Amino acid sequence: PVFNGSFIQDQHISEETTSFKIVTFNIEFAQNISGAIDLLSSQELMDCDVLLLQEMDENGVLKIAEHLKLSYVYYPAIYHPKHERNVGNAILSKWPISKTEKFITGFSSSYPVMFEGKNYKFNKTATIAQINIKNNLVSFVTTHAPAVNTTSTKKAFAEKIASHAQGLGHYVIVTGDFNTFGAFESEETAKSFSQNGFNWISADVGTTVSSVKPTLKSIPKTAFQLDHIFTKGFEVNYVSTIPQKGVSDHLPLVAEITFSE
Repeated sequence: PVFNGSFIQDQHISEETTSFKIVTFNIEFAQNISGAIDLLSSQELMDCDVLLLQEMDENGVLKIAEHLKLSYVYYPAIYHPKHERNVGNAILSKWPISKTEKFITGFSSSYPVMFEGKNYKFNKTATIAQINIKNNLVSFVTTHAPAVNTTSTKKAFAEKIASHAQGLGHYVIVTGDFNTFGAFESEETAKSFSQNGFNWISADVGTTVSSVKPTLKSIPKTAFQLDHIFTKGFEVNYVSTIPQKGVSDHLPLVAEITFSE
């Protein structure tokens, strides 16, 4: 299924600048939507034009869109038996959303038995939306890569996403939780995008998690640069994480970008 709609009241158009602001954020099974709304309404994030969210359900997407007066599209990837809800990727925007797509990657997470409550085959998808921004058609892609998998599998997943995204137009932005543990996995994922014409604009942000699960406590938090932003047709003004506690085990990753000349 697809869930989409719009709560936009005033058309959000400013021709004074060619820049706009995005945030990508894994909201941990949409368990704290009220906290997410407070965070997304904060001074650091309230001026974000496009929100790209992972681990969402349809109710959480609807609440955020209604509160922030955004248009939205959400495609569930799987039904989570432990959390008893749909889980998938969403795109929300201050501008109207046009063409959308659920991209089936053909990859799934494979969890060992020690991770209780997991459906051992979480199929992975990407949500894609086109948005007209300052008379330019921009394609947005947000995804959630397979966890507890080999580096080669994660790189193959990145290649599948990057090769599909490369054909979506001149201006393309890909974000998401790529589950890259350590610098090597991040760099291998980034190579797949670089070979398809994308820039890894979030390369230097460091860790993108706010907390580490008990089973992974022996690994330094600095190894968890899980979330990334890749762009084609843009220059980056700045990119950074936003500190938070209690909303998710991830940090919001924010970027202000400008259309390339």
